[in-house]
Amino acid sequence: MRLLLASLCILFLSCKQDTKTLKQTSYKGETMGTFYSIKFLANETIPQSTIDAKLIALNDNFSTYIDNSQISQFNKAENLRHTLSGNQADEFEDVFLIAHKIYQSSQGKFDPTVKPLVDYWGFGKEKKPRAYTQEEVDSLRTHVGFEKVGLERIGNEVLLSKTQANVELDFSAIAKGFGVDKIAELLEENKIVNYMVEIGGETTCKGVNAAGNKWTLGISKPQKNAAPSHAIIKVQIGDLALASSGNYRSFYSIDGKTFNHTIDPISGMAFPSDLLAISVIASDCTTADAIATACMAMGKEESKKYIEMTDNVEACFFYEKDEEIKADYSTSFGQYIVN
Repeated sequence: MRLLLASLCILFLSCKQDTKTLKQTSYKGETMGTFYSIKFLANETIPQSTIDAKLIALNDNFSTYIDNSQISQFNKAENLRHTLSGNQADEFEDVFLIAHKIYQSSQGKFDPTVKPLVDYWGFGKEKKPRAYTQEEVDSLRTHVGFEKVGLERIGNEVLLSKTQANVELDFSAIAKGFGVDKIAELLEENKIVNYMVEIGGETTCKGVNAAGNKWTLGISKPQKNAAPSHAIIKVQIGDLALASSGNYRSFYSIDGKTFNHTIDPISGMAFPSDLLAISVIASDCTTADAIATACMAMGKEESKKYIEMTDNVEACFFYEKDEEIKADYSTSFGQYIVN
């Protein structure tokens, strides 16, 4: 399970809007193996049951933990094909295309077909840490590669195909961000334009909070025993999204070696990189979520170059030096930091 770092902090800032006539509504619940938090201001509310129904529908599409979800059916397809229709087809296509874009731009460091390796290293549905052999890793790598999966739109349907039976998709590193975007879209369809939506730390904001101030988010300290509410940096991102990933909580050690949940799809290895954690700001949470995962597989220097080359994306990079947690920033990240 991916690590989730961001937590909400509300500060009193300038740029106030008049929201005195609007009612604030707050919802909390569980989804995608984690928790969600939603706050919004509106004259008319939207039932939490409507939000939960949407999240359930997303799980039915993308959860590898649900045996009959669309993605699980594709992974088990003996004829190497699976057809989706209607809204499920539309949303699967949206996620697939964004994932493919990040797969290409990251030169394969973000790869949704990494599932066989995730399972092998004990970070999948069955949590079974294990000693590894290079031969087994190399064998599994032959089933990894997003180019082995195809998507074809045929009218109201989407046809998924794969080149071999052992190829499996796992959108865990992008689904929470997509869920955030879809709930934000649901709010906007109901004419709600002041909101904060967060699923497991992946967050998007728009407008202002109940005090009339822009939403401010706290990025948690990337330390194993740090409380999620302990913000090492606070950012005001405006009408953007924030997603985080790290390698300091989900790991195990065998024979003196540490293995981390972020798998490098190229090497197939689960060794932690020198990047302790990263927080990515982008226009949508789906993209931010995928890029954060790609950067963790890259390491500090490669991910910094990648972020600088990517339009409309900024990031904060956490690393350890002299037993202290340090932070480095992309060129324009500083504009979002709140003192």
